[in-house]
Amino acid sequence: MTSAPSPSPTFRQIQAQVRAVRSKRGLEGSTVFGIQSAGRWSGKALRRDGEETYQIVQCDSPLALRLALQEPLPAGAYKVLVTGLAQEDLSADILVRITKRRLLPIRSWEIVKDLFQATRVDPRLARHDWLADMLLELAPAGGFPAVQAGVLDAETVWAILLRRRLGLETASPDLIDILDWSLDSERAAGFREAPEAFRRAAREWLRGSAGPAAEVALGALEAGDAPSLAALGIALGVVFHPEAKGALAKAAGKIEERYLGGKPLAPEVADRWAPAATEAVYRGAAPKTRRAVLERADEILVSLQAEPYAWLSDASALGFRQRLVRFGGGLLRVLEGPGPEALAELRKLRESVLSHREAAEAPERTIDRVEMALRLARWLSSRVGREAPAWRSLEEAARDYAGEGGFVDWARHVLSTSEPVRELSEAYGKLRARVTQLRERQNEAFGLLLRDWTAAGSRSTELVPVEEVLDQVVAPLAERVPVLVLCLDGLTFAIARELLEDLLREEWVEVRQEGAPAVRPMLAALPTTTEVCRTSLFCGRLVQGTAADETAGFAEHPRLAPRAKSGSRPRLFHK
Repeated sequence: MTSAPSPSPTFRQIQAQVRAVRSKRGLEGSTVFGIQSAGRWSGKALRRDGEETYQIVQCDSPLALRLALQEPLPAGAYKVLVTGLAQEDLSADILVRITKRRLLPIRSWEIVKDLFQATRVDPRLARHDWLADMLLELAPAGGFPAVQAGVLDAETVWAILLRRRLGLETASPDLIDILDWSLDSERAAGFREAPEAFRRAAREWLRGSAGPAAEVALGALEAGDAPSLAALGIALGVVFHPEAKGALAKAAGKIEERYLGGKPLAPEVADRWAPAATEAVYRGAAPKTRRAVLERADEILVSLQAEPYAWLSDASALGFRQRLVRFGGGLLRVLEGPGPEALAELRKLRESVLSHREAAEAPERTIDRVEMALRLARWLSSRVGREAPAWRSLEEAARDYAGEGGFVDWARHVLSTSEPVRELSEAYGKLRARVTQLRERQNEAFGLLLRDWTAAGSRSTELVPVEEVLDQVVAPLAERVPVLVLCLDGLTFAIARELLEDLLREEWVEVRQEGAPAVRPMLAALPTTTEVCRTSLFCGRLVQGTAADETAGFAEHPRLAPRAKSGSRPRLFHK
């Protein structure tokens, strides 16, 4: 029986050996090297790599070595003599002309130790000869940085291999890091094209830092049939969700067959893979990449006939739409039979919408409508059994509208904008109709109270007539600080509520009179036209006029004029 021929030395092995020797003190200028190898050099006699040139000669006898040593060496090149001869087969005239006066064996780990200035190699590494050869391929011209304490450990080596071969920037990435890395199709392809021994060892190593889910995911990537690992993870979050248990057993089987080589997937692996995939997609992926991954995840769910359960995912775009539809269904149930159970369910459905990752990407109005719908549903539920207003006075009606009615009308206005999800739009329409019906009853009752109050010539310490706003609200402030008054035409309570919320969000500070409500009701003059109401406001008395009348009246206002700086008067600017 004949034995298999010894493997030929590679150029990278020879190059790394030369570099390792030249890195030693006193040997920096060496140019001629002898390499002992049972395998024959079968490559080109002249090899160039960057600025380095190597003249490599296979020598099978002492005579061949002497002849090769006599050959002229190109300027700046290194001469490497490869031979299978033993050290004792060489005479002194040969040995004296090669570096270190001895043949250098091709032992990859020994070369690697020299490159790292190490005296010892981590046993987890030494059992893999291919690891040493791969490090030699990746070795920089000046060698690797020296290791601490002379020990070449697994963490140092894997940090180099993962970064240089796969583009992973850490030796111990977590599952999110790996899924984030896999979003780059070129890097993922690099893993599939790597040597089998490297892929197997990398899966084993990454399992240590990222858990079993990383090993399973990389196995799916290696198979070559898997879509984006993040997209697959998002789909797994639906198929293996506890609330879908039993209903998607066939879908789970299809995933294992199509993407996992028929191997069963442990639920705990899916439990880790799904949220990590969501985090990877939303943590740093470009919007275009994120959209592509989410679309692919939904395609997988459709192909598995699992799309009705997409709402179980916090990332699926299809699932976000389903959560909006489910919120609309919960809203209809509140309208059909308002009660604490229906409201509690609606609050949970609202939370499911807001907790979805797409909520942050959705148009602001989409989320506003959900919030306002819940607000109106609660308001309607609080009115069950007392649909007819029970106000005993105009003050009470105004107080109720200032404290509550303005919010209701704001919410009604928000729900009047278009909603692309048909089922939700229909629910909003029914909600608005129900609320509007109740609000019209309140408006009618308010009108009757106002009619009687006006006819009786009533006065109130709670309601501020428009002509007394400057007296009661502005003048007390003007006695302490300079005041700017803004008059906004058409500013309803509903619009004011929305505006105030925006201002407070922008860190404005609300100031109110001690003992007074946050927003005091004001009564417009009749008829409620600009010529009457605005002129009366700025003149401080009931009057009908023009912008010129307002300017003059404001400048002469009896309580503001004395507070103006010396030589000036209150000034009114019309836009």
